Amino acid sequence: MINEQVKSPIASKNIEAMYPLSPMQQGMMFHSLYAPDSGVYVEQMTLKLKGDVNVCAFKSAWQKVVDRYSILRTSFVWENRPTPLQIVFKEVDLPWTNLDWQSLSSAKQEQQLSELLQTQREEGFQFKVAPLMGCTLIHLSEDTYQFVWTHHHILMDGWCMSIIFKEVLSFYEAELHGEACHLPTPTPYRNFITWLTDQDQAASMEFWRENLQGFNAPTPLVVDRALPPSQQLESKYQGLELRLSKDVSRKLQALAQQQHVTLSTLVQASWGLLLSRYSGESDVLFGVTVSGRPASLSGVENMVGLFINTLPLRLQIKPEQQFIPWLEQIQQLMLELQQYSYTPLVEIQSQSEVPGGMPLFESIVVFENYPLDSSLADKSSSFELSDIEGHEQTNYPLTIAAVPGDELLVNISYDVMRFAEETIERMASHLQTIFSAIADNPQQAISELPLLSEAERHQLLVEWNNTQTAYPEDKCIHQLFEEQVAKTPDATAVVFEEQELTYQQLNQKANQLAHALAAQEVGRGVYIPVLMDRSTELVISLLAIMKVGAAFVPMDIRWPLDRLQSILTELQSQILLVNELTPQLAETLGSTLICVTNRVSPQIQPNLELIINSSEPIYAIYTSGSTGKPKGVVVPHRGITNRFLWMNEFFGKRSAMAALQTTHHVYDSAVWQLFWPLINGGKTVIPTPETIVDVENLTNLIHQQEVTIVDFVPSIFNSLVPQLTRNQAVTQKLNSLQTVIVGGEEIIPTTTYRFRDHFPTIRVVNLYGPTEASIGCICYEVKGREGNKIPIGKPIANVQALILDSHRNLVPAGVSGELYLSGACLGLGYLHNSVKTEAAFVSNPFLALGYEKLYKTGDLAKYLPDGNIEFLGRIDNQVKIRGFRIELGEIEAVLSNYPDVQQAVVIASEEPAGTKRLVAYVVSEEEELNRQQLREFLQERLPGYMVPVVFVTLERLPLTPNGKIDRKALPAADGVIEREQEYVAPQTEQEQILTDIWQELLLRERVSIHDNFFEIGGDSILSIQVVSRAKTAGVQITSKQIFQHQSIAELARVANTTGMMDARQGVVTGVAPLTPIQHLFWAQQYIAAEHHNQSVLLQVPATLEQELIATAGQKLLEHHDGLRLCFPSAATEYQQINHGLEERGSEPLLPFSRIDLSTTPIEEQAQALEQIANEVQASLNLSNGPLMKMVLFDLGSERDGRLLIVIHHLAVDGVSWRILLSDLKTIYQQLIAKKPIQLSPKTTAFIDWAEKLNHYAQSAILKSELGYWLKRPWEEATEVPIDIANERADNTIGSAETVSVTLSERETHQLLGAVHEAYNTQINDLLLTGLAQTLGEWTENATVIINLEGHGREELFEDVDLSRTVGWFTSLFPILLQLPDSAEVSETIKSVKEQLRAIPQRGIGYGILRYLCQEVEVKEQLEKIPTPEISFNYLGQFDQVQSATGWRLAPESSGFTYSPQQHRQHQLDINCLVTAGELQITWSYGSQIHQRDTIERLAQSYLQNIRALIEHCQSEEAYGYTPSDFPEAGLNQSELDELLKLL
Repeated sequence: MINEQVKSPIASKNIEAMYPLSPMQQGMMFHSLYAPDSGVYVEQMTLKLKGDVNVCAFKSAWQKVVDRYSILRTSFVWENRPTPLQIVFKEVDLPWTNLDWQSLSSAKQEQQLSELLQTQREEGFQFKVAPLMGCTLIHLSEDTYQFVWTHHHILMDGWCMSIIFKEVLSFYEAELHGEACHLPTPTPYRNFITWLTDQDQAASMEFWRENLQGFNAPTPLVVDRALPPSQQLESKYQGLELRLSKDVSRKLQALAQQQHVTLSTLVQASWGLLLSRYSGESDVLFGVTVSGRPASLSGVENMVGLFINTLPLRLQIKPEQQFIPWLEQIQQLMLELQQYSYTPLVEIQSQSEVPGGMPLFESIVVFENYPLDSSLADKSSSFELSDIEGHEQTNYPLTIAAVPGDELLVNISYDVMRFAEETIERMASHLQTIFSAIADNPQQAISELPLLSEAERHQLLVEWNNTQTAYPEDKCIHQLFEEQVAKTPDATAVVFEEQELTYQQLNQKANQLAHALAAQEVGRGVYIPVLMDRSTELVISLLAIMKVGAAFVPMDIRWPLDRLQSILTELQSQILLVNELTPQLAETLGSTLICVTNRVSPQIQPNLELIINSSEPIYAIYTSGSTGKPKGVVVPHRGITNRFLWMNEFFGKRSAMAALQTTHHVYDSAVWQLFWPLINGGKTVIPTPETIVDVENLTNLIHQQEVTIVDFVPSIFNSLVPQLTRNQAVTQKLNSLQTVIVGGEEIIPTTTYRFRDHFPTIRVVNLYGPTEASIGCICYEVKGREGNKIPIGKPIANVQALILDSHRNLVPAGVSGELYLSGACLGLGYLHNSVKTEAAFVSNPFLALGYEKLYKTGDLAKYLPDGNIEFLGRIDNQVKIRGFRIELGEIEAVLSNYPDVQQAVVIASEEPAGTKRLVAYVVSEEEELNRQQLREFLQERLPGYMVPVVFVTLERLPLTPNGKIDRKALPAADGVIEREQEYVAPQTEQEQILTDIWQELLLRERVSIHDNFFEIGGDSILSIQVVSRAKTAGVQITSKQIFQHQSIAELARVANTTGMMDARQGVVTGVAPLTPIQHLFWAQQYIAAEHHNQSVLLQVPATLEQELIATAGQKLLEHHDGLRLCFPSAATEYQQINHGLEERGSEPLLPFSRIDLSTTPIEEQAQALEQIANEVQASLNLSNGPLMKMVLFDLGSERDGRLLIVIHHLAVDGVSWRILLSDLKTIYQQLIAKKPIQLSPKTTAFIDWAEKLNHYAQSAILKSELGYWLKRPWEEATEVPIDIANERADNTIGSAETVSVTLSERETHQLLGAVHEAYNTQINDLLLTGLAQTLGEWTENATVIINLEGHGREELFEDVDLSRTVGWFTSLFPILLQLPDSAEVSETIKSVKEQLRAIPQRGIGYGILRYLCQEVEVKEQLEKIPTPEISFNYLGQFDQVQSATGWRLAPESSGFTYSPQQHRQHQLDINCLVTAGELQITWSYGSQIHQRDTIERLAQSYLQNIRALIEHCQSEEAYGYTPSDFPEAGLNQSELDELLKLL
């Protein structure tokens, strides 16, 4: 480290000040710590001093400047601190090094200097050691010195350089002359820090949120290499200098002055335009630096420190807009940005929609309007300053730094890991072209400003398209064939199975058929359909049609009848050529059939002497249309003649000696496979379809027929290569093969290289070309290892390839655009479809090339630096996911490089919610593909957003008839397939612990670490159990973390990161105030307050040992302090007392009794048990305790016993029971095993929680929730209808009755899991939606009020953990639900969900405010809210408790838990509980108020509503997001819906 030699001045007497860092300082510190060896933000200034330099005076001058400015005496501490601090010391010694290089040559001095600068950059600084700067003075010659000043950017910005240097020179001159240098006292940097804290952050956030709305992904740089996360630490930087001419610089400066804009604005506009042209985006964003020196801060212009800030500049580029008005808009936008320039970039990004972890921008424009040279020009007469140079490095991949002057200088700093040098050179050239064009003519539209230089345009248009080659344009294929017949009449021309035809025989048969066709007036302009399978007759037919000047239209005998009829109708042909193997269905097609088989004439027919123009059609090939209707592509003779003669030159005639027809004849590749050999004296070998895909049959045929050239689509090639390269016997059968053509899809490098390595003598050629461009028109021979992608190459003879943007402008090399084709290859359009023809065959804006039309391929491509073209995928195969533009082909290319992947295809699967996810389908040679390793392989090579979410393994990829991958036939990645493919086993110990807990609590055999907790059945109550069990297993998490990190993989990463919890481990005693729910209890003034319990009756083994279970109960009471609570009479003092273990003297803490009912007849046992249970339920003592009793019932040795546990509700709730029963079983088992009693550590004591709630009740943060409760329209609800109008109606527990309904196990399973994926809901959202629908219909009011029970264990305090605390935590609060006017189920679900999400802190604050807040007015306001007449409580899933303990709930009654005389708080109580896998819904009602059939109707209505919701949420159309899914976005539902439509 540069400053490591200096001891940190830590003595307190040397500390001058201590304060936080500015946001920019924090950012620089982060990036320096993130990449400590990269040299990021290490600034260096070098200059030469010539003259009589007094070294001591010069060093002293620098020290005096350090003494003046506090920031230069500052260190930065960050370790073990919540926020970093900067510490200013009163005194520090400036690190100074003197070197003597006078003995070295000039060259050696330059080398040493370069090495020194590099070493200092790499060493960097220790933040905790002040100062973060150092000076080196090097003696080069008698009167020449090299000075190096190195400092960290965290200290100051460029503005400060001239201030410091001026003062150094002032001090130096004063010291030389023995004078004192009196300078004004500087304003300390801390004043700026103070100013920052006083700014309106809310207004700033609002500004940036509006400014960045709708921007969801960084503008792609396109020409860079995207680095995966694993390589993002490896940045290395280089620079390139662009210096504009004096003429251009002068014109730009004059333009800026005329238009009242800054030169900086011109630079920003030019960069924005370049970004737009490169990325193809009209909405671009990049970083700009601003001075950050607020005019309102006194003395700011002379302060030394870091003031600059980096802000995002978002530009909208409309090509038709005039440049000058756009420039003025940018100037105005910059003025607006600078009003909020104090905002930290990290906070600005938080207001955008760019996902976390992604940069807001990756390029930054810096305008350095503080050149140092001029400011120092006349400051010293003692020595001369020269060669002033600076070096700085940001953390951005690309920095554009403009320095004004007579010649505008643009320094481009770039990360060499992301950019090649030649790429940056081209970029600089494009930037120069833009600057020059603006300077020459600013009065033009943005689209008219050129990007490319004339030299580059010439290269793209002429040099890389210089393909003109002479060929016989007056010859057609059949004529070239006839010439070959004359040369080799007896040579074999066609081979099909056992049949062979010589050239003479083939020509005679074709002539005979041609004359027959001519006799039926078949000739030019006629399209003749050919319906037959592979055969010699097929070749005869196609030749004959060519001879009469007609165009052939090959058809497949396997096509559906509708397709055949549709094509024949469009062709308007009266003739259909068939052979004897054509199915009889042809007879139903309505055309005259001409059967070509055995068509023999005794008369030898001569060649037809017909002159055919090469621009006339040779064939029409029907391809699939986007609308489902096939379209006929018409191709002229010239395209095929040109293609064949190019093949002669490129492949050589030797390759044409034997060609294998691998492509079905309805595809254009078959044309060359059938006829190219026939113009060269070779033979066409026609295999059966089965031969192509069977390696043994294929190689046998190649060997027997001495095949020299084959053509495969990559899908077939990839499946054949492993088999071809594994078997030596197979290998030897390919000795005759000279060339393999692969085309039709993107070629896979790994397979290709494997083939090349195994068959080095066989040429492998990548051939690209759509049907509309005469088979193949761009070619590349694979000779080495080209990397992860193999180019498609360069255009063939007489073909031109252009890559254009959306406005049909040329794009530079390295920038993607649409591939357009022109030349002799071009088709004539689509048969009888002028609309599609005009859309695809467009006017050529580059008429100098010699062709009027261009064909829009719809393919995305880019030029490589050597002129080769790289295919990037279909434009319609380019997707946007989470705002990122993704080329699926790029992912497929990386996937294919994985050793165990043979083939791969990636799609963007549309989800029901309208979102997209990446799904990868892979074919592997391995039986078990390790998906986790595959995922990691991709994560090391691709950005996170490009890694597929789902991996599906297939035995083979589905193929179209021509052998291409059929993406539409890929199986859906949902249901069982998805679950199987997405399963990822735990990889770490913490993941294993969490997986075991989830599987146990969610009752699932297998849980993937990427499964969503709430989507597979989790809920808030279960989350508390997860926390509790994780703590027992040594993993510290919170319920809040489960909500924030909803998968095991995410949760494991944050485990053990929670703060220290406040939990007393000994026996807890003391007095505490009541909690809100306890206040509510006493406010009811119950007749028998002691009889208000919760209880369970468990079915336990008859062998349960009485003494041990009694002891276990005692130990339970000892451990859980809340069970030892008691309450003064009527709680007049509003207190609860937590007793210790001694209060009951010799009496046991827990009253335990055994009741023997073994002699009671079985049929009477239930009644007897209930009678005893009722006595126990009524026997608890609130004043003295205990609040718990246990009774063991012996029902005989042949029957399971029953264990009754009764606890007063003041000490227990639903979550507590899960803790208690689990602990009771644990203690019992430890006693059985004679092990020490050991339970998990205690969590926060209940009485401590009560104290914290009372303090919290007086806080401002809680009182801020009051507005929510008071502003709800409670008055809009109506009273619940009653059936029995009786003022004396008794609504007591004793008069209450219940109606229970049950959801099936299957429906319950769905309700607990998959249904929530549709709207990102939780179970209460759907349960309350259904209930609101039922109540709304019953009350005839869309507004309903319900008292909702929550578990109440909300995470209000960081030092509190309630996961294992027993007590009554329940929160009870009124909710008002308003059903939307829309009858759409989706709208109802979303509306209720959002109303529930809007409740502050899940409602716990209501009770705290109403019962604990000491402000009388607050209580009075809340008391005016009407008390709901209906309560709802979802008690969660109890199956986990039974599963964990093995003790089941007994079927018998456990007696009255509440006193029968007790008045009921509500007219209807609805409780939901999952037990035995089924959702049980119990409606409790007053029998003197409502009739049973009314409640039964309500219960059935509710059940049907829940079923309807389940069914809806599983339907295909069910999906949607709500604002609470994206809380940071600040959108309402309509805004969110509109935004989602744009994605």
